[in-house]
Parts: sequence; C-alpha cells; structure tokens
Amino acid sequence: MDPGTLEIWPLGPERLDDFLGYYDRDAFADNPWWAGCYCNFYESLTHPAENPDPSTPAFAPFRDHNRAEKADRVRAGKAHGFLAYRDGKVVGWLNAQSKDAYANPRGFASAFRDILDRTGVLMCFVVAPDWRGQGVGTALLKAALDGFRAAGPDYAPGFARRPGASLQEWETFETSSYHGTHSMFVDNGFTEVGTVGSYLVMRRSL
Repeated sequence: MDPGTLEIWPLGPERLDDFLGYYDRDAFADNPWWAGCYCNFYESLTHPAENPDPSTPAFAPFRDHNRAEKADRVRAGKAHGFLAYRDGKVVGWLNAQSKDAYANPRGFASAFRDILDRTGVLMCFVVAPDWRGQGVGTALLKAALDGFRAAGPDYAPGFARRPGASLQEWETFETSSYHGTHSMFVDNGFTEVGTVGSYLVMRRSL
C-alpha cells in the first residue's frame, strides 16, 4: 500500500457521514470493545469510564449515544480532527483540536492542567488495521500541525506510550499506541516535557 496516495481532509459537517461510516465499520474492526466510542471518550461528560461488553444488550445504547452525541457536535462545528482517505475510502482518523474541546481528559487531566494556552492537542490516532505501519499516522500528524499553524495555536502536545511500559492483560501494542508512538513524535520535532501515567507528554512549537 502506498501512503503517498493519501488525501487528508479536516472533519466538518460535510464529512460527517464519512467519519460515522469509518467508525461503523473499519476503525475498530479488530477491537470491538472500543467500537462504540466514536472518539467521544475525552470530549463527553456522559461517556462512561468503562465500555459495556460488546456481546451484551447494554452495548447498543452505549454505542448509539456516543454516535449521536458526536454527530451533534460535528454538525455544530464543535468537534474537529482529520480524516485520511485512500481511493475515496477513510483509512485513518486523528482527533486534533483545542485543549478546551476535551471536556473530560480523564487520566490526562494532570497533564491538561499544565498545557499552555494557545495549544492544539493531538489526542487520538485511529488507523484501520490494514493500514497500520504505512505512514497514515504521520500524514495525519503533519496535516494537524499545518492546521494548527493556520488556526493560531503556538504549541502542539501529544501523548506517547513510554517505550517499554508494561501492558495490561487486555492490551496490545496497537491498542496502547492510539495516542501516537514515541518514534513518530520524535521524528517530527517533538520533545519530552513531562509524564502522565504510562505516557510521555510530547510537545513542539508551531
């Protein structure tokens, strides 16, 4: 697969159906536990801390709530990020927006308190399973940095899993790296400015 053919577009109301379709089908094809999130976890005060078991009836209303809530914010221009396409199909997503958009930063709350003003946060990279390791995350990262520069933020922080950090029993490298990999941040000019839990706080000036 040739990442050079990727097209990156910012999420807006006109691309909502593409975003929802990506989460409906491909985003977590190998991780059904997170398939109902719709990248609502850090933005919503009503997203529960624990996902219901996807094999139980409780999962459907959980999924539908997140889908509807996220869609409403996208339509209102209150949820932002970037979609990666190849041949017209979405193959990746990056939740990248002002720190104020993350109403519920959860385990990253202490890091958010230290985040500087005029900052755009790189929060969640969700690349379709067949496209991982093909440069999609890096392409999304670069597009977000360009978008932040145009919008006015001075800094861009992200969170990289500490190299060698232990995994919980249910985790894989892929699921633990959805905030971005350490090597990707370093290769794109980020430096370590702190730690939070199992993650390094990475930042670069814009």
